[in-house]
Amino acid sequence: MVDKERIMNLDNSYQNNRVYIVTLMGALLASLVVAVLFLLVYKTENTNVRKYSLSNFVIGNNEEITYNIEPEIVVAGNTQMISGWVTENNKYYEYFNYGIDLTRISAYNNVRLALIKDESVFVLPTRVEKDDELRDILNDNVNREWSKFISLLPETYSKTYKEYGMGFVIMDYEGKETLYIIK
Repeated sequence: MVDKERIMNLDNSYQNNRVYIVTLMGALLASLVVAVLFLLVYKTENTNVRKYSLSNFVIGNNEEITYNIEPEIVVAGNTQMISGWVTENNKYYEYFNYGIDLTRISAYNNVRLALIKDESVFVLPTRVEKDDELRDILNDNVNREWSKFISLLPETYSKTYKEYGMGFVIMDYEGKETLYIIK
């Protein structure tokens, strides 16, 4: 009898482990599917040129921004990288830095480079980066270190982009987007 009970316990243990393994594999597969879908959505949202109507934007005055665009660099095939920095003059937000126990002011830069043709605005994938040298260049006691941008100009636009106008779409902390047309 002892052997029969022992066999039954082993059989039940095996069944429980099997259910656990199947459940674990299902959860891992579901997680993998969710991760792949997230990456596809992220790639689509952050690497594609988006087309908008010019009427979608508030048009800003170029005297309200300070910018510099560096010469473009070819990164792969005909894809070009355009970089530089841009900041809105006299538009800041105040924040408290708990690490140093001080209130500071900073430029709010959610910036994207745009190409403009007729009534269409083509917003390029753009990444904002930190550049410590900008504090010295602008020298106005405002934290503007995160004003550098890098934008990829896909191959489909790289041959003809000089025929387009160019501008910056800058979103403020309230979500309002302003288009500054620079050429």
